[in-house]
Amino acid sequence: MDGPSEKDLNRLFSAALQFGKNWMRPVPDLAAERLAHRSQKERAVMATLIEKCRSGINAHIEEVHIRLAGAWDKSAARDVDAWIAGKYPWMSRRHRRHAIRQGQYYAWHDHG
Repeated sequence: MDGPSEKDLNRLFSAALQFGKNWMRPVPDLAAERLAHRSQKERAVMATLIEKCRSGINAHIEEVHIRLAGAWDKSAARDVDAWIAGKYPWMSRRHRRHAIRQGQYYAWHDHG
């Protein structure tokens, strides 16, 4: 089995962040649709990685949101972006920014 490619991981992560008809759909289902060229085992590995990635990013952003009492600024966003880039080096800048915006929304929704 080849390791997951950055392109495939970014494609699956993007799908996992979508609102609309794909909002919160199971990541293995998204992987089956978008990564049909990969084996079932490879898709399962990538789906698990993306699920952990998404929940880890949201948890980190929630912690920052609570620590800052919701008072986000550009410095906080840069720090979170750097944290994501260090932890998930395969993730594109565009997807990091999307994850941050979405994570901020969820943290605001849950904690004001």
